[in-house]
Order: sequence, then structure tokens, then C-alpha cells
Amino acid sequence: MGALFKLGALVMAASFLSAGCDRVAQSGLGLAKAGGPAQTCADAQTIEQVKAIIFDNARKLASSATKLAIPELAKQSVVKISLPLLDEYNKDTKKVSCSGRVEITFPDGAASALGGASQTSLDIKYTAQPAADGSGTVFTVYGADDLLQGIASADLSKWAARLDAPPQAEASAASEDQGSRDPDPAGNGVASPAAQPRLPTVAEMLRDDPSLAARERELATLYQNAIERDVTGQVKREQQAALAERNSCDSKTCLERWFRTRVAALQAWQG
Repeated sequence: MGALFKLGALVMAASFLSAGCDRVAQSGLGLAKAGGPAQTCADAQTIEQVKAIIFDNARKLASSATKLAIPELAKQSVVKISLPLLDEYNKDTKKVSCSGRVEITFPDGAASALGGASQTSLDIKYTAQPAADGSGTVFTVYGADDLLQGIASADLSKWAARLDAPPQAEASAASEDQGSRDPDPAGNGVASPAAQPRLPTVAEMLRDDPSLAARERELATLYQNAIERDVTGQVKREQQAALAERNSCDSKTCLERWFRTRVAALQAWQG
């Protein structure tokens, strides 16, 4: 979980992606005001725009078959940004510069075409700034090159074909996929391990459990404060290992234990 895709050869896109991908949101989607610039980094509208930028630009790079499937892939995928951090705020231009770890959970059935992982994550930087002509807010994402190329180079044709297949054909395809994973291949009434229910991902637990989501918001505030006080860079260095440990959790109990440990570590920087 959290591994990047096995990338295809899309070298031609490198110069385009390194400059950053942007998108202008309609005037109704402005910068978050209630929590100030820092809230903009974590705002649901901002995350939705980051998601749109990733999938829209992946679609531009994809072959025809994958290009047609990406809009539906985007619709069914869950995107969140873990511990968003305000890097800079320009009072003159009102430009908000942020960084964080974008995490994408893909729909069932598409993972095999995306390197076998149902979830992937990547550290990115992103900005939000009012458009000069007043038409809306310009959102830009930097550092998502590998993610865009991974999605663009995936062969989503089989997954897309199933979406359009009639129910009988879809059921037949699902049956074929199970094959050797028959829960009782010997007919002895004993289910194989593959028949056990799928455990929820960290992204799904944070999305579906209000208490865990509240703990993450609390942690984001502590992390922001710790970054501002730490002149050695220790907090940022510890962050990667901490997130890797969190992403290994497969239960609410594990996540709650991780939150308690991480909160205690960051509170030591509060002064």
C-alpha cells in the first residue's frame, strides 16, 4: 500500500509536467476564508481541484483506450491529502502555497491495471491563487509527474469494458476472475483465506469515521505548529517514517494508537 505505479515510458511528457499542471475553478470556488490560508490547503474544494488536475492531465497523456476510461476512474476514485501544510502565503497576490501527501484509493477491479496496488500516495506541492481577471481561482499542482504517468500508461481497457458489459457478462467475468480463488474448491465446507472480507484501507477509514477524521485535523494543526518551531528539519524527516507506519494500519484500533503516539511526539514541539 502506498507504492507508486510501475511506470510506462512517457518521456515526452517530462518537460510539460515539471512546470506544474494548473486549472481555473469557477468563481464560486474561492479560497477558504474561515480558517485563513492554512485552511485553504486542507479545504475540500482544494482537494477536489487537485484530484481534477491529476486525472485531467493523466487523460491528456493517455492512449485512446485509457483516455476514454480515465473520467470514470476519476469518478470512482477517492482522493485525500494527508497532513496538508501551509508553506507560504503572499499577502499581495493572495497566493497560497501548500505541500502534503496525496493519497488515491482506486475502485475495485482497476487495481490490476495500475500496478496491482489499490492505493497509491505521493508527496506534492500545490498552490491556489485568485485569477488576475477575477474569473475564479487558479489551482496548480507540482511534483505529480510519476502519478500522472502511472495512470496514463495503465491499460484500463478491460476494466472499462466491464463497466459497459451487461449484468450477465459482468457476473461471468467476475466468476472467471475468482477461478482458483473459489472459497471452497474441494467442496469440503472450509473457506479458503481468499474468501475473507477485504480489510479497509487507511484512506477509507479516515473518510468514513468522523472521530478519526477529527483526530487527523487535530494532528495537522500540531504538525503545522511543529514545523514553524523546528529549525533543524527534524519534524519533516520524521514525517515520512510516521506516515509509512500509519499506512500499515488495517484497523481503527491501530490508527487510534498511531494518533496517540504521533500527537504526543508533536506536542513536544509546542513549547
